Amino acid sequence: MFPPRSSCRELATAPPIEEALTSHVAVPVPADAAGARTFPKIELHVHLEGTVRAPTLLQIARRNSVPLPADSVAGLDELYRFRDFAHFLDMWLATTATLRTERDFRQVVVDYAAEAASHGAVCVEGIFTPAEPAARGCDWDEVFTGYCDGAQQATEQHGVQVRLTPDIPGG
Repeated sequence: MFPPRSSCRELATAPPIEEALTSHVAVPVPADAAGARTFPKIELHVHLEGTVRAPTLLQIARRNSVPLPADSVAGLDELYRFRDFAHFLDMWLATTATLRTERDFRQVVVDYAAEAASHGAVCVEGIFTPAEPAARGCDWDEVFTGYCDGAQQATEQHGVQVRLTPDIPGG
C-alpha cells in the first residue's frame, strides 16, 4: 500500500541510536555558560505536527491558501498560549489543516531538526499522524515521502537523526 521511498529504506537500515551518540561524542564536548560540560541529547516521542512554530505555520498556510484563526505571527503566538486541552486540540487541528504537500511535511521535520540541533539534540524520535492529512485527501505516499525525505535532509543539513513513527489512531 505504501511503497517505501529510498530515504525511508535508508532510515530503516540506519545505524543504531548508540552510534549516533558516540559519533557526536568524538567531537569536543562543549560547555554551557556556567562552564559545565554539555552532552548530546535525544528527544523522545516528539509529535512533529506540534512542533510547528507560528512563523512556519503562517508561511505554510499562506503558501496553501488555508485560512488561520489569526493572520500574523503575534496573533498566532497568542493562540499558542493554550487555555485548556480543547484549545490545544483546536490549534493542533488548525496546524495540521495547513499541511497539504510533500514540501510541507518535509519542512516540519527539517525545521524541528534545526531547533533540536540548537539545543544539542543528535537524535529525534519523531511521531507523525499520516491519517489526518489522508482523511483530508492528501496522498499517503506524499505524506510519507515528505516526512521520510525530511528526516534524510535533517541528518544531512543539521546532523540530527530523525527516526519516524507513524501514529495511526483507531476509532
